[in-house]
Amino acid sequence: MDVQEIRKDFPILKDVIYLDSASTSLTPEPVLGAVLDYYRSYKANVGRGVYRMAQLADQRYRDAHRKAADFIGGAGPEGMTVSTRNTTGVHQHRRSRHVVEEGERIVTTLLEHHSNLLPWMRLKEKGVELQVIKPDKTGIDRSG
Repeated sequence: MDVQEIRKDFPILKDVIYLDSASTSLTPEPVLGAVLDYYRSYKANVGRGVYRMAQLADQRYRDAHRKAADFIGGAGPEGMTVSTRNTTGVHQHRRSRHVVEEGERIVTTLLEHHSNLLPWMRLKEKGVELQVIKPDKTGIDRSG
């Protein structure tokens, strides 16, 4: 992992080291580019229309979820991934229609903010598998 290459995606880091990601994470240039592409090319509410821009927004949304699932090793044929904009969304999900059940697996990292990590840890008592990725100082998971 080349830290200097990664830093290039965050121009705001040209002369600072940012340590407040638990509060507000920075947005890398490729994400900003994708968001601008959405606003410029196919701004539409996902799941709300059948016209071309809405269909493109739906497809890009599904593609993003698939890529995220593939990145973390997939969710299995009957599994699912959940995307939220912050940990409040995680807590809302936990209280929503889908109740995390025995045998399900949650994947998170040791670097996760406690407001998110502790509720998942409590679910271990209910038979939920919790996989906590433990990255080394370079950010690579060395736990096997």
